[in-house]
Amino acid sequence: MNRAILIAIIVLVSLAIALLALIPHIHHPARPGTSTAFTVGYTSATATPIKHVVIIILENHAFDNIYGLYPFGTPPILNNITLSVMRPLGINATGVKLRYADSVILEDPWEGYLNYHVDWDFGAMDGFVRGSGPQSMVYLSYEQVPLLWDYAEEYVLTDNFFSPDLATTTPNRISYLVGYPVPMFGSSKCVVTFNQTILYQLTEYNISWAYFDYGYRQNQPLPPYPLSLIKGSSAYRSHYFNTSQFLIDLRTGNLPSVSFLMFTGGNGYDEHSALDLHPPYNITQGLVNLAYFIDAIEDSPYWNSTVIFITFDEGGL
Repeated sequence: MNRAILIAIIVLVSLAIALLALIPHIHHPARPGTSTAFTVGYTSATATPIKHVVIIILENHAFDNIYGLYPFGTPPILNNITLSVMRPLGINATGVKLRYADSVILEDPWEGYLNYHVDWDFGAMDGFVRGSGPQSMVYLSYEQVPLLWDYAEEYVLTDNFFSPDLATTTPNRISYLVGYPVPMFGSSKCVVTFNQTILYQLTEYNISWAYFDYGYRQNQPLPPYPLSLIKGSSAYRSHYFNTSQFLIDLRTGNLPSVSFLMFTGGNGYDEHSALDLHPPYNITQGLVNLAYFIDAIEDSPYWNSTVIFITFDEGGL
């Protein structure tokens, strides 16, 4: 039940580098009081029409939680709720059967490294009720996540990708930035340095990039989370912005080649709001926000040359 919708970061790395390596680096004067601007005026051809990558990482929903009832795709996804066998073996409780969610406000599962390993049960995949609680049996339907189902039907659903780390937010989000599972000590001590990240590689290849995060302030002491845990990240402050700057860049033709568009931890800490879909916040509020940004890209000159990845940091639910 806890299979993740997460896109492996190695795919993001290879796509960003392979598709964008031919884009010339163009320097412009810095925005007053902020950072270097970027341009839409490219002269070199890329290997495909894709010239921009936007990566959006949301929070704490497993693949089955969102798409377990999705009726389309090849091979088809089985709707377990409609099957005759609906209860996990060895569980005598009456409240753990697979069921439709009856609200857009979901209970947060029991999170943690140990919880997720109980879920996994050495590959048996039968410990979700014991590890994450009975709320892990809940399935969303089209009525609750219409936007995500519509995107899957219109574009691509990557149901064979998984989260980088069988753990919580911090190790997974850092793993997305470096391309492999990282050693972590607790939830806040990280041994990763900035030159191990994809962002550093983009810089070395002269590919423009920016990290946009909701709630980030240009004068705050910390970089946005989880960059705040990565040694050396403060030296790249000219690449960090509030999500409002992403919308400005779309309108003014200054979107970088690679954009990390985030709604978690803008203040430098592992904090959440409804905008990143973290339970128990209202799912609809987060989807309205997501649609707002996707629509802004669609309404911009960048739409036909942009690939957008929407994924989740961990299964969680």
